Amino acid sequence: MTKENKIVIFGGDQRTVHMIQQFAAFGLEVIVVGFDEMHFNHENITREVVKDSIFQDAKAVILPVGGTDGRGEVVALFTTDKLILTHSYIEQLPSHAVVYTGIANNYLVDLLEKHHIHYNILFNRNDVAILNSIPTAEGTLQIAMEQTNHTIHQSEIVIVGFGRIGITMARLFKAVGAKTTVVTRNADEKARIIEMGCSFLSFESLEKHMHRFDICINTVPSLIVTKNVIDQMNAQSLIIDVASAPGGVDFSYAKQSGIRAVHALGIPGKTAPITAGHILADILVDLMSNQS
Repeated sequence: MTKENKIVIFGGDQRTVHMIQQFAAFGLEVIVVGFDEMHFNHENITREVVKDSIFQDAKAVILPVGGTDGRGEVVALFTTDKLILTHSYIEQLPSHAVVYTGIANNYLVDLLEKHHIHYNILFNRNDVAILNSIPTAEGTLQIAMEQTNHTIHQSEIVIVGFGRIGITMARLFKAVGAKTTVVTRNADEKARIIEMGCSFLSFESLEKHMHRFDICINTVPSLIVTKNVIDQMNAQSLIIDVASAPGGVDFSYAKQSGIRAVHALGIPGKTAPITAGHILADILVDLMSNQS
């Protein structure tokens, strides 16, 4: 095993466990931090505690899908310790190292750019986002089934946004017999929505038609489901927001109004961690193999 093969996994969830196993099988030297409660049998996997030198000689650092919070803390489900990505860790990285993360906030970007460290935001990639949309859509369907007392078949569903997640979401709910409407502002997207057998609305007309829908699924990471939109919903309606934090729903007003609203973050890692882990691992192995 050579230093050129060393990667550090800094925190993570159940998806990360499957990624670790794939990396080790591929022949990488995998240093895992924040997995005190896990036992790995592979000789290429080493558990380590947090220390300033942990990133030395690393070819890559892989953060949890959610990156860090505003203070640098990462999700670490398999330890009682807090893992916080700090300047003292990053400054140990060699100049050729790359940090991989699902998403990145200002804290993370500023930290890496200050130390001139290359980084790759995986969910900015079409291949990752499209493949990840499959378990996201299936998990959303599961939530919809669990949170309602009627079939999804023949239910009136509105999906806000027709991006990489919205497209898969619309296909799945249409396939199980839901009366599916998609909110978009793009003329080309309207044509595709019609081709798929769905209906469409403009963002401006959502409020006017909101009373029709049993379930509202938001995929847009900006405030769309506002107080005015929520006011038009019937009392039995359900909102499922799959957009990254802070989402696109006025959750406090929904609660005040008695409307059920679920902010379903990290669905793939909760409902299909093996699949989600394989998706990310396959792409990361390819990226690291081509890393200069």
